[in-house]
Amino acid sequence: FKYVGTAAQVTVYLSPSKTSVDLSGLSQADFRTAVQMERYHELAFEGLRLPDLRRWGLLIPTIRSLAKDINGNNPTYPQIPSVVSELGVGADNVPLAPTQNIGVKDMYWPIPLYDLSLNGLLTQNPGY
Repeated sequence: FKYVGTAAQVTVYLSPSKTSVDLSGLSQADFRTAVQMERYHELAFEGLRLPDLRRWGLLIPTIRSLAKDINGNNPTYPQIPSVVSELGVGADNVPLAPTQNIGVKDMYWPIPLYDLSLNGLLTQNPGY
């Protein structure tokens, strides 16, 4: 691998991995948590996290938890310094994470007006 004409050397150490996972004896809630964490790790960069969080009803608590981490309200993580603190972002308890507008509306897509007009029994999703 060469970057700007300079050769780079990379050393990778692979740890032995388990070939199977024993999920027997788990309660339903523990099994669901195990599946959710597996999808979180295995499908990290495939753009499936948002639909998963919506489907499982975890979108709003997950985003609000993330906001605590970003804004420095979680004692486990230090606050991320704001590059634009000169502009007032991050000062005076203004959140760095844009989570103030997350709500029930973000759990669903709007039903198109065309479909609503075809079926009088349909009602629009909350927030639209």
